[in-house]
Amino acid sequence: MKKLNIELTDSQYGRLEFVAGKLGIGTAELLKALIPDITVFSEQTVRITSDKAENLKLKEDFDVNRLRELIESLEKQQVALMLCRELRYQVLETGNSREFLTSVTEKRLRRWANPGRIDERTQIALPIAKEICVCLFGFNPGRGEQ
Repeated sequence: MKKLNIELTDSQYGRLEFVAGKLGIGTAELLKALIPDITVFSEQTVRITSDKAENLKLKEDFDVNRLRELIESLEKQQVALMLCRELRYQVLETGNSREFLTSVTEKRLRRWANPGRIDERTQIALPIAKEICVCLFGFNPGRGEQ
């Protein structure tokens, strides 16, 4: 038997987590489904290597309709589309049962709300992303560590 440690970028892990979420299973279960003979020690072991966001807790009483309007506004302007898809799936389509965004989505939202540089797209997305942060968390958490 060969041992293999897998290191994933946040983007790669985000894709894995997205697919697992669509299937309604955890990332460890998805890995076992793809590679039946793999030994995955625990879901926590898998997450530790790539989960670097603060994992801010979502407000329990956030305005779902306002969030939907903000997401639609970004989509209409064709900016931050990946963020829109992730927020739709993780927050709107799950019936508000989640307490946290995935680390990848949280980081993506924080980057749009606190961009490292300003261009035409970020000028459009910046105020909307900040409002999404306030809607979901109650405040704009800042960019955080990259």
